[in-house]
Amino acid sequence: MEAVPVLRIAPPGLDDLRPLPVEGTRHWWGGALDVEALALGSVGAAAASLNRLLGRTAVQRILSPRVAASFDSPGVLRIDGAPIRAFSGLSRFFPTADGWVRTHGNYPHHARLLLQALSVDRAEAVPAALAEMTSLEAEQRIQSIGAVGAAVRTRREWGSSALATRTPTAQWIDIALDDRAAAGSSGNPWIPDDTSSRPLRGLRVLDLTRTIAGPISSRLMTALGAEVLRVDPPANPELEAQHIDGDPGKYTAAADLGRPETRARFHELLASAHVLLLGYRAGSLDRFGLGLDALRERYPGLSVVRFNAWGWGTAWQDRRGFDSVVQAACGIADAYRSADGSPGALPVQALDHATGYGIFAATMSLLTARAQSGTTGHARLALASTADLLFELSVAGRDPDGELVQTLPPEAPLTRSSGYGELAYAAPPFDLATEPLDYPFAPRPHGKDPLKWRGPR
Repeated sequence: MEAVPVLRIAPPGLDDLRPLPVEGTRHWWGGALDVEALALGSVGAAAASLNRLLGRTAVQRILSPRVAASFDSPGVLRIDGAPIRAFSGLSRFFPTADGWVRTHGNYPHHARLLLQALSVDRAEAVPAALAEMTSLEAEQRIQSIGAVGAAVRTRREWGSSALATRTPTAQWIDIALDDRAAAGSSGNPWIPDDTSSRPLRGLRVLDLTRTIAGPISSRLMTALGAEVLRVDPPANPELEAQHIDGDPGKYTAAADLGRPETRARFHELLASAHVLLLGYRAGSLDRFGLGLDALRERYPGLSVVRFNAWGWGTAWQDRRGFDSVVQAACGIADAYRSADGSPGALPVQALDHATGYGIFAATMSLLTARAQSGTTGHARLALASTADLLFELSVAGRDPDGELVQTLPPEAPLTRSSGYGELAYAAPPFDLATEPLDYPFAPRPHGKDPLKWRGPR
């Protein structure tokens, strides 16, 4: 057994995570980059941060087949025996006059914006429209009206642009602790439940995230006993397959925060929440009183974890992005080009999944700070920073001929009945030392739960 590489978490005092042993194959996906190191390291950081919070070795080991299955959870998922469709026809690479662009149109409102940006009225016209533009022209037109897409860049082109997000000494997760004491704020302070097999029992988490990274983090919290209430705008509901994969064990509500009475109710929930997860673009929620400064002033005891696609303080911090689009812009798609020169992709949506486990690690670290010193704070991550981390982890090199790659033994999925049909799904990425983990209940109908806490189960 070898140890999981523990990924860096700032600030000092919260970076003392103890490595966990890894059992199983170390290389299984192959390819140009060490995606396995990112997967094992991010899950290892999540598990080690939980151990530190609890003050005991609740998680004893990391199993590589379990990690691989969890990173491919959309691929593992079966609904009545059928796989889900991962991408729409508008979510792919398109050739341009001088290169390639990657677009994303899975969500109906993003598909409409993409057609509008390209001045076409049907998806079949998109290839011809893009073929007449340069990659950067297409990128500018797409992003200028809030659609989602990016030119395929080499790693050098990304690093030399003003869009790059990190320096070599930057941390993967930025954590800032407040000097103000948290006592007496955000309801009753939460402490781990050592009497329960679900040590996060009683933790109240408000989840304002979508797609994969945020939901991955909060679904793991439900497996450990946390109460998670996910809130989505009614006008743009989550895709059904994404909801089924990302929301087991959660309550989900549709709420228009533009309505004063709904916003007031949401802030009542915030007053008794312990954790807030925010996965929207920088500044997009400020008008609802959910900007960081307003949150820190009004709820000083609340642990806030934010993430976005392109990083913070960058020219693109307020632009939409998804894992596949970040891969294209940051040089990953170029590194995975096929023999015919067309860009490629990681074997799984590893930026999303690794960032999700980083969100979990950040949350556990903030809760640790509060338990140890009565202070709390906030953390932030970005898919682009996770891409940077992947390149850093791959500096030692991969075997291009795949000589180190080994076949993983199959990881049997968990099964259960649901309102959506019979589900087969990937287990959480690790177990507790005392028992295996599973989500407490199947995904509920999306957006049908009330805006309220239910209390510990």
